[in-house]
Amino acid sequence: MPLRSITALVALSAVSAGSATAQQAGGFSYGLMGYASDSAYVGDGSGPRVWPLLRYESPTFSIGTDGLRLTLADRAPVRIEGVMSPRFTGLSDPDAPELAGIDRDITADVGVTLRYSLGTGTALTATVLQEVTGQHDGQEVRLGGQARLGAGPVPLTFGAGVSWKSEELTNYLYGVGADETASGRPAYTPGDSLTPYISISGGMPVGQNMAVIGGMRADFLDDAATDSPIVEGDVAVSGRVGVVFQF
Repeated sequence: MPLRSITALVALSAVSAGSATAQQAGGFSYGLMGYASDSAYVGDGSGPRVWPLLRYESPTFSIGTDGLRLTLADRAPVRIEGVMSPRFTGLSDPDAPELAGIDRDITADVGVTLRYSLGTGTALTATVLQEVTGQHDGQEVRLGGQARLGAGPVPLTFGAGVSWKSEELTNYLYGVGADETASGRPAYTPGDSLTPYISISGGMPVGQNMAVIGGMRADFLDDAATDSPIVEGDVAVSGRVGVVFQF
């Protein structure tokens, strides 16, 4: 399961589920998301799959398949949140023969997000994350923005940003260790990486407690990733559609 696909998926579930069912304040939400994408990894094709969505949200706290968020400070237009989130990667028990002998664990990150609101549905965000499960001790810094267009029956949210990943995290995602080499797969140790992205998502309420959500995202991999012998292509595109219920 590709890292960027899961990242996009949980981000969409967090944003779209909340915005599409904004008629209710907080509470539980659940649903299913179907997605399909290409994969950064050689031989790791990714056809349509289904992922469960589950979330509880209050004005200051949320927990679900996208992780945990806790409001630390909220003084408009600035909000600061503590976050904890899982990090999935397509190298976790991969099926592709080309990736045989490589296996990465699912890890967890803890950090802080600063959000600066520019108006309804429009904001700038900065997130700093530190891996805490002892697998690579890497860091990630995300800078981005999103803008919602409310025209029409399906409001759309456009996003763009960039993710900096430390050398340790980049190596965990795209590196090849000395004990993982194989024919046509030499050892590879990348430095840090910078990955810009663009996205679009939306949600359409269906009644008071149900919404259809979906979106697309493109990540633009830099040389630290694309030079890896286990990576092919330099642009990753994923698409998602699902149904979410709130009560």
